Amino acid sequence: MVCYTHILSVVLFTFFLLCLFVLEYNKITLLVIKRLLISIGITTVFCLPLLVTMLRARSRTSVIIPIVPDVLINEALSPSNLLLNSLNNASPNNLLDVNLGLVVTIVSVFGISVFRLKNQNLINLECLGIFFVVLSTNIFPWFVFQNTPLNVIQFPWRFLGLATFCFSLVFAKLCSTKTNWIISMVWLIACMISFTYMHQYIYNSQAIQKIDNISLYRKIATNAVYTDYMPSGALNGMNKSKVFRSRLNIHKHVANVNGKNIQLSEKNIVPKYNSIQYRLNGLKKGKVNKIILPVLNYGENHSVSGIKVKPSTNGETVITFVPKRSTQVIDIYVK
Repeated sequence: MVCYTHILSVVLFTFFLLCLFVLEYNKITLLVIKRLLISIGITTVFCLPLLVTMLRARSRTSVIIPIVPDVLINEALSPSNLLLNSLNNASPNNLLDVNLGLVVTIVSVFGISVFRLKNQNLINLECLGIFFVVLSTNIFPWFVFQNTPLNVIQFPWRFLGLATFCFSLVFAKLCSTKTNWIISMVWLIACMISFTYMHQYIYNSQAIQKIDNISLYRKIATNAVYTDYMPSGALNGMNKSKVFRSRLNIHKHVANVNGKNIQLSEKNIVPKYNSIQYRLNGLKKGKVNKIILPVLNYGENHSVSGIKVKPSTNGETVITFVPKRSTQVIDIYVK
């Protein structure tokens, strides 16, 4: 199942509820409206701290919204690839290999049997599941919605999470009846095949890294290249659609020391909980030094007394100070 832990999950599931209300508008009662208002209130309470933090950050520094021209239609899945990858239970190697998986694909097929029943709720859920699968592909004309608020989703395959949810609910109901024990057995066998396949893939395949390889995760984390939510000045004078996944100086840990670019190594950088420490060499002892550090500055960065800190024009951190030695350790704190 496709899962998300950021606020976009709320937006997507709200869209699902809206679609459900449209299909079952005749069942909306005063009690349903009251429960809906309570749900909105609870959601607002949980999301408020995040929203306040985001709004405060944006009020100080304009940030790059994670929207790139044409990304919707480019990131939509090919129907044939989606089907083949799902049947193969493929583990995605890139964002265009995302799929439903073998189990959910089988579940979605068995779910079609609900059209023979008179349960309109299940029929609506199955239809919504199919609709969300279509939304994840390039069959849907995403280019029409590129310059609308819908482009905030970035990747249409995120609707596969909603499709999985719908198909699972329908199948769970089908399996709850005694007459559908055959379907339940087929599903159980499919799960056994799927789990066995994934076990073999993870533990015995020589073509991939082992799941307990810490260096692999470190490489993935440090090699990731994003410009989402960086200060908007980070891409000044650049073509955003071409460089949004390009390695900038901040990604390459390049500092500018008195006008000269210096590549910092791991020995020069010590990350901490709410601060980051830099070991700088080649400083001009007894003179004012100006250094641009490869760390984002949203107006909240500070250092110790004697070191002036301010944002650069491209959103990095500029420090000026007079060192007593040619090598000095600098701590940048976030308040």
